[in-house]
Amino acid sequence: MILIQPKPFELHTPLQGSVGLEGRTNGRSGEINANLSQGYERLSWKADIAATQQGDLHAPDYLLTNTGKKEWSTGVGLRYHLHSADIEAYYSHFFQNLGILKGSVNGSLEDLEHAISEEPPLYTAPFSYEIGNPQQEVTHDLLKLKSTFFGKKHSFLFQYGFQNNLRKEFDVRRGTNNEIPAIDLELKTHSMEGIWYHPEADNHSGSVGVQFQFQENKNIFGTNTISFVPNYTQTRAGIFAIESWVLSSSSIEAGVRYDYQYNSIIGLDAQNIQYVDQFDFNNLTATLGWIKNLSQNSTFRTNIGTAWRAPNVAELYAYGRHQSVFDYGFWRYETDSNGNVDTDIPVLTQNEKPVHSEKGFKWLNTLNVNKEKTNFELTGYVNFIQNYFYSQPAGITSNVRGVFPFFIWKQDDALFWGIDASATFQHRPRIQSEVKGSYVWAQQIDTKDVFVGIPPPVLSYQLTIHPFSSSKFTSQLQFVLDYTFKQNRAPRVITISELIDSGETGTDIFASDSSNFDILPAPEGYLLTIFFGILNSENFHFQFNLEICSM
Repeated sequence: MILIQPKPFELHTPLQGSVGLEGRTNGRSGEINANLSQGYERLSWKADIAATQQGDLHAPDYLLTNTGKKEWSTGVGLRYHLHSADIEAYYSHFFQNLGILKGSVNGSLEDLEHAISEEPPLYTAPFSYEIGNPQQEVTHDLLKLKSTFFGKKHSFLFQYGFQNNLRKEFDVRRGTNNEIPAIDLELKTHSMEGIWYHPEADNHSGSVGVQFQFQENKNIFGTNTISFVPNYTQTRAGIFAIESWVLSSSSIEAGVRYDYQYNSIIGLDAQNIQYVDQFDFNNLTATLGWIKNLSQNSTFRTNIGTAWRAPNVAELYAYGRHQSVFDYGFWRYETDSNGNVDTDIPVLTQNEKPVHSEKGFKWLNTLNVNKEKTNFELTGYVNFIQNYFYSQPAGITSNVRGVFPFFIWKQDDALFWGIDASATFQHRPRIQSEVKGSYVWAQQIDTKDVFVGIPPPVLSYQLTIHPFSSSKFTSQLQFVLDYTFKQNRAPRVITISELIDSGETGTDIFASDSSNFDILPAPEGYLLTIFFGILNSENFHFQFNLEICSM
């Protein structure tokens, strides 16, 4: 669950508002947004609304049919301030209808191979604002209540959040099935949090808190497909404490947390036989950090801690076709002594095939140097994750629509380490620049295999200029160079043709090598050049941007 943090409420402010317009040539899109707010001595309110209409996007040489977007959102909030309390309430509604490239639709490996190699893609048509299948519809409602109570030397914070998410995914299907969603889900989430900030001592401060979350996922009847994930409820509770001590030239922070999660599952297997299960996870985590002031302009931070994550329902129960592949969760398959995978089995349980929560052990170090016109930060980290969940290829399956690779969810120990660096320079009062870079390394511990989807190294340069500014107008121009390097630690490549031949001849190309693979090699490095401009006044906002990509 993600709680959106709205803009803060302001007291003692007159009625004010703004209207913004934005247009883009790619997609011929238009966006409008407006907001109003007002603050009194104890009461303040705000309201906002936004809408976007976008047509088919285009690549340099052709249109991308069915990539339009329609979305709108609205929100309203209220704050009431007392001498010893502050109360806020906020509600928002969001709707999005998003088209998916029509040329990406494939019902077999032959279709997938054609979709990758064909330029322009199949089904390319003249520009349109219409959205057809495949497409997605998302509706999101958020209600958030927040109250803070102030004592003489301590305070208490309470938050409640409710989210209701409706998600419909429409695939290209035959007959009347084309008019109904292939996936139709409703997810409701309630969350509560209470934090007590205890009285501060001479050099000591801290807080104690509790969190509670209840989540219910429901498949809406009528999709005429086997549910990709079952219905479930999930209850999670946690308690934590954080304490910090300020020393002469350094500070120490320590924290401890205990979490408990209970899951209740009910679904139908491939034979429409109901399965029911209940299971739980719990874990204790801790963190210890130290901040040292090396000089007046530099600090060093180090932190070592543990973290955990229980497997989500899809990682355990996923079953069936999702996009161009078949996906099977941890409890939807078995592997024999020869490495052969069997998915035609009853749904397994924790007793039959134990699963463990992920446990991370991370050490992070940061050096920061902050001078008058220069700021530099360097961060390095190492993260060992026990029982890391990931998806890997396992074989080829076939049905009346063709042959497909299928993937299974597994657990293994993994090691991640990386470096992040950034530097900013104030050249003139209205001119500054920033250089950023990052690198991530990841590998399975036992097999030494690499993972799919690990981001490649990135290097970025940004120049920002403020041509003029006054009490009524501000302006900003940005020039950005983003270079993405080739990922040299990419998995092996198995082409679509090799997968097709394997399915037709009945040979298992994963029998002797079940390591991760991709259907295309990692792309070469590329440079993205961005020009970005903003003009703001008291009640007007205008911006433009131009992006140029070169290989």
